[in-house]
Amino acid sequence: MGRYRHARCVLICLLLIVACLLSVSCHVREEDATPIDFRTYQTYEDWQGADGETVVIRGYMATATAAGDAFFQLVNAPYTRRPTAGENSFFIDVYPARGETVTAVPTAAIKVVGRVELAPQDKPFVDELGYESYVRLVDATYAILSAEELTGDAAVWRTVAASGLINNVMDAFNYAHFVCAWTEYTGKNSDGTQFYLYPDDARAFITEEGGQYYYGYSDGYFDRLSGRAIDLDAQVCAELSDILTELGELSAEGLASLNGNNYTQVALSGEDILSGFVGHAYVLNDAEELMEEYEALFARLNDWLARFAL
Repeated sequence: MGRYRHARCVLICLLLIVACLLSVSCHVREEDATPIDFRTYQTYEDWQGADGETVVIRGYMATATAAGDAFFQLVNAPYTRRPTAGENSFFIDVYPARGETVTAVPTAAIKVVGRVELAPQDKPFVDELGYESYVRLVDATYAILSAEELTGDAAVWRTVAASGLINNVMDAFNYAHFVCAWTEYTGKNSDGTQFYLYPDDARAFITEEGGQYYYGYSDGYFDRLSGRAIDLDAQVCAELSDILTELGELSAEGLASLNGNNYTQVALSGEDILSGFVGHAYVLNDAEELMEEYEALFARLNDWLARFAL
């Protein structure tokens, strides 16, 4: 009995020690962390001195982050899509403490405290989405930055994010893309075969109440968005307001092209037929010009978002 009691006491002590170690490893503290930032830590060489260190860094969650994910990607500019969105953007995989999952806050500026793990240069980490990276933060905690912690443009972003305007801006770009590139969109028949949208399909999506893109067809849609941007901050959001105005003009051009029958019917390619497509396809006669302007406006939006980089 005494031997059994002794063994049980030893086991309990070992479990307590393990629990303490896990507690320490899973809860890094901000007061013990070294402040770093994306501007200074960009290359592998920059990160080598931080391997194994506890750091605190500011940034934003990538927009594809979902509640319940096991990790998220921290990016330097808001509304960056995974893994990156342009040469001004960088990302770090962040893994919360053991057993915890992510609460998504993709529009808010956050601070992350975690321990740096650096992969060998010849063997990068591969995360659950298949993206390669050399740096990740583990045992991490994160919190939304308070108004007192933000200054300058970052403080303005807090107001912009809270307004919900950026979600509406992305909807506006989705509408413009459909209007200018509806020939690239597809549907599926009840028998499983696929088809490219016909002109009447595209018109129904845009102009019929209840259609997927009807919201952008309403009178004054882009003017209202442009005005909301100015109301938030006339100086910082002036470029965003101009982008939205020009996006509305582009959308009107695309719609005029559709309604003016400025497209050509073409036969399906052999690849399309092998992929299960039926019917035929259409090509916009001014597709190149429309999409060139669309891409230019989207690049300007990314440049505007980059001004809020942390």
